[in-house]
Amino acid sequence: MKTIMFVTAVGILSGVAGCASGAPSNAYANPLDACASIQDDEDRARCMQNMVADVALTTKREKDRKKGP
Repeated sequence: MKTIMFVTAVGILSGVAGCASGAPSNAYANPLDACASIQDDEDRARCMQNMVADVALTTKREKDRKKGP
């Protein structure tokens, strides 16, 4: 019985420690919101262009990956 309680306690502590050391809360932030918060017009436009280029590159890469060799 002591072994079961000990294993349960270790499991709970591991779960809590895993949640505490997880990804930061802004890891999945919306990049569009990040670009919109930039005050300088040129920097904001550059951010938007980079975001669109990244989406286009990712889409092309996924299309090529699904197509296969």
